[in-house]
Amino acid sequence: MSTLSVDTIQGKSTTGTVKFPSGYPVQIVNQENSTGPVMSSNTTSKLMDCQIVSKLANSSFLVHAFCGIGTLAAAGGNSDTDVALGLGYKTGAADSSSSNYIGIGSYSPSRQTISFSNGNRAFYSIDAFGGSGDYTYVYHAFGEPSTVQSFSPNVAAGTPLQVGLFVSSDVNQHAITFGTRRNDSGSDSGTITYVCVTEISA
Repeated sequence: MSTLSVDTIQGKSTTGTVKFPSGYPVQIVNQENSTGPVMSSNTTSKLMDCQIVSKLANSSFLVHAFCGIGTLAAAGGNSDTDVALGLGYKTGAADSSSSNYIGIGSYSPSRQTISFSNGNRAFYSIDAFGGSGDYTYVYHAFGEPSTVQSFSPNVAAGTPLQVGLFVSSDVNQHAITFGTRRNDSGSDSGTITYVCVTEISA
């Protein structure tokens, strides 16, 4: 049996880069959030960003995302409240507006979407949700959607990329919580939202 022990691997050429096989995972960055918005009006909001700085040129990026969605008040029967979640990316610094991000994926439902620079996108969209009629200060998640999506921005090594998770609702009947704990005396119940980005070599 042989043992290979090294302290540093670096490129032989002046560029200082190492050639990875295509499709090789280069790095993983994970970001968590537990203080998302509670929406009480028709709006779109950015829940969080996950920043990753590319290590190689022309890499692809694989995104895992999860966000719990709930209500603060009991809701009997179905509630006609539209909700959408979408992922977008941009280079450089983070921004509050979804219109400055490029939407990831191609799904564009007609019910509720996020408006990105390349059009309306969503990885989750619903027309109504079923409520619970008898609970107090309980975290009631009517949806806990997750997704795995990829994008290929064709950027140079060392480029900062922001992957943003955006939420939208028309809040027709009930205030909606996105990826957050309750904001009242039941604040010790809730869930963690995350965005995890993996760089994949070209």
